Amino acid sequence: MSEKIVQKIIINVPVHTLSPLRIASGMDDGLVDVLVLKNKQGKPFIPGTSITGVLRNEIVALYNEEVADKIFGNIDDEVADKVFGNIDDEAGNQSMINISDVILSDAILIHRDGVAIDTFAGVGKTGAKYDYEGIDRGAEGELKIEFTVRELDFLKEFANVSKHNAFSQVKEQYIDVAASVADLLTKGIKIGSLTAKGYGKFASMKPVEISVFDFANRAAADAWLKYLENGKVPKPVYVGKASFIQAKAVNDLELTIDFSLQSSMIIRDFETAKEIKQKPKNAKQPSVGLEAVQLKSGNDYVIPGTSIKGVLRNRAKKILTALYNGEEGKADEIINKLMGFAHKNSACRSRLSVDEVYIATDLLKNVKQTRNRINRFTGGTIDSALFAEEPVWQQNKNAAPIQMNVKISDCSKMEAGLIMLVLKDMWLGNVPIGGGKSVGRGVLLGSSCTLSYAGEIIKLGKCGLPDVKEHRDVLEGYVHELVVKCNE
Repeated sequence: MSEKIVQKIIINVPVHTLSPLRIASGMDDGLVDVLVLKNKQGKPFIPGTSITGVLRNEIVALYNEEVADKIFGNIDDEVADKVFGNIDDEAGNQSMINISDVILSDAILIHRDGVAIDTFAGVGKTGAKYDYEGIDRGAEGELKIEFTVRELDFLKEFANVSKHNAFSQVKEQYIDVAASVADLLTKGIKIGSLTAKGYGKFASMKPVEISVFDFANRAAADAWLKYLENGKVPKPVYVGKASFIQAKAVNDLELTIDFSLQSSMIIRDFETAKEIKQKPKNAKQPSVGLEAVQLKSGNDYVIPGTSIKGVLRNRAKKILTALYNGEEGKADEIINKLMGFAHKNSACRSRLSVDEVYIATDLLKNVKQTRNRINRFTGGTIDSALFAEEPVWQQNKNAAPIQMNVKISDCSKMEAGLIMLVLKDMWLGNVPIGGGKSVGRGVLLGSSCTLSYAGEIIKLGKCGLPDVKEHRDVLEGYVHELVVKCNE
């Protein structure tokens, strides 16, 4: 067989971001610590390399390493040091897939900040404040993927890896892989950084179509030339189906929890507050600038994934430290394996991920609050220290507008027990979220919960008290496993 091209498989798809996106440029401007990647025209874009890396990992999970190596190319590790010398023909193979960059139109740049929190003091750590740039959800672009299949690519058949019955023949095996890519993009993938904190959701705006130019048919050559001229593709041979993606592993834990807001809440947005001009009601009133408002994404209020994960991490550490009789080192070891860490010489990817929470503005009401700063020594007010904030309150007390999604990949029973205890504390309002905790802000009350783990789906309800009677033994079994492991 020769290197003659026998097939071209085309995927052209309009895509959009479903959550904030951060692909860092590795640069700062002296004001913002991390800037997003932009092209020479100053437009944010998603590099094809980022998409390629994610798709390769997904293809490995769906098929195997051999299929991924054939599609995306590889270099044999044993001869990698000879890359610039004479390499055997068997050292690797060229990639057959070409993935374009995605230039994002209508991209709105956002600025978020963060700080590392001291677990027990509950205040920010010195020198641990940072800020970064991101792209807000809703940015759109065009993704183009092209498979080039050569005659020699059919020398070896992929055994028992077909995911679509329609493409079970040898000369359809690459179409089958392309169909899986269409499924993945239809369902959505995560790219960039902070994906465990709700960032980087990226999907097609419609079911993804794949088209094939089969050059065994002479008319395909003419159609290909016309495609290069006008971009018109043949009738699709497959349309992506999100439901075809492999189901989650049995030992993955997923939680969906609905909360009501029992008090005011504010995740502070200082920049927007500066843009809002506040006028006194009459000339006798002092002019009070608005210091902070509740953070928004587009037209919705947002609870950032970074805030949610930070709350979960801190509460989990407190529970583990108590179980380990105050030994923070042992608690940190468990937390780092579960929620990830990054030090100068080592890092571990988080297995716990959360989504950002978006809440329609008609479900919450923003109200300006004017306050005085207090002199902690005298107990009196500080002169010229009047300030205002604009937190939000829930409109309908019977509703539960805050829905949190938590997932733990490859979750052990011990970790399931830990997240159950964290959930209980959040459910009962003992883990407030956002700023102003000391003045009673951010108190949540659980309304309902769906837990999927170890082949079981457990639903909990009854606002204010998780009704666990029906599933008591199962849930207590997870907590018992946590206690036993901590006492070993």
